[in-house]
Amino acid sequence: MYDNQGSLREAARTAIDKQGFSSGLTKGAPGARLILSKNSQTSLALVRTSSDRWVGWMRTSNGAWRGLDDGDLIVVAVLAAEGQAEVFGFDRATIQAAFDANLAARRARNPKLSLNAPIFVCLDHVAGDAARSVGSNLKAKALWRAVVPLAGRVMTQGEQPETRPRVKEPQAHSATGNPCGQKSSEELKNDLADRVRADVAAAMGVAVEKITIEIRVTL
Repeated sequence: MYDNQGSLREAARTAIDKQGFSSGLTKGAPGARLILSKNSQTSLALVRTSSDRWVGWMRTSNGAWRGLDDGDLIVVAVLAAEGQAEVFGFDRATIQAAFDANLAARRARNPKLSLNAPIFVCLDHVAGDAARSVGSNLKAKALWRAVVPLAGRVMTQGEQPETRPRVKEPQAHSATGNPCGQKSSEELKNDLADRVRADVAAAMGVAVEKITIEIRVTL
């Protein structure tokens, strides 16, 4: 769990409640899966969070989207202006179509892509014909959008817990901008850690949420 994930999950639940649902936590990662109730009907929401507007989805050892079929509503919460989160609600078919298309494009460019490599799709439009542009602009396909306050102290990307200097969060992105640019070295490291966690979880036969990776580098 990265530093802002808990706050973003809480923001996602607040946004869901604003849509008229009553939400409840399930067992496992707190806030990642929510039981919803509305008009005497129950459903399951899968919550994804992001600090850079790239939405990631893990895959199983045979290449299937991990847990996606379980969800009726997919909710994505991202950092917006200081002290706020931007939250989007999607139907499952929309998310699966975007990730299927992105995965197909990546496989076309790299036939040796690992079966369980995580895939990332941007909420905003990504220009160009590179594989990472395929499926982008997810926000345009959202069922709803809400901006809600974040609870507690939110750390910016790269900030160290020991010091926690007070700095401003990224400003809200414009609708026509392209904030999902080339990933930074820190983001690439996080992607690598995600892949390692997925491999270890598959080998051990446990949920990926139960895997913690600690890497020590000796120079």
